[in-house]
Amino acid sequence: MADPRKELQADFAASTRFERYGEVLMRMRIQGFRNHTDTTISIESPILALCGVNGTGKSTVLQLAASAYKCKERYYVSTFILVGGLPQKPFRDDASVEFFYAAQPGKDGAARVTTNTVSRSGDSWAGYDRQPDRHVRYIGTGFYVPHSERSAESRSNLKMPNSLRVRESRSKPR
Repeated sequence: MADPRKELQADFAASTRFERYGEVLMRMRIQGFRNHTDTTISIESPILALCGVNGTGKSTVLQLAASAYKCKERYYVSTFILVGGLPQKPFRDDASVEFFYAAQPGKDGAARVTTNTVSRSGDSWAGYDRQPDRHVRYIGTGFYVPHSERSAESRSNLKMPNSLRVRESRSKPR
């Protein structure tokens, strides 16, 4: 019996990655977000696990990865990284995230990479215009502002974006 882990890993080889997965995210360089002063995440497998203690930035990585693509249910950095009423900004003024995607191989068959950078431009985030299309669904276990970014007075002013609210089902039991 074949080992499915080895089959998945073989599909993700640089020579076949684009053919199998399209413009898949291969690497992220995160600068100036929460705990990430300058963090590079390399995705070397179609299955990725992030582990660490609370407050180390695992959710930030996943949230930024969700904002790497255009899709019907669009995610932006501002969907997750909230500003306003907080005692400390969750990003530096020069914060950015650089996305590296697998690209169509060249005529010589060599693997290629395209990049896109989302960065702060004045009061908004810029760089969404060159993102590849891909269906993305972010499902978090909860929506919490990291402890270091909140205070007693800011907690009452914090509003969760509608796109992240859980809608209750009001159906009657059968």
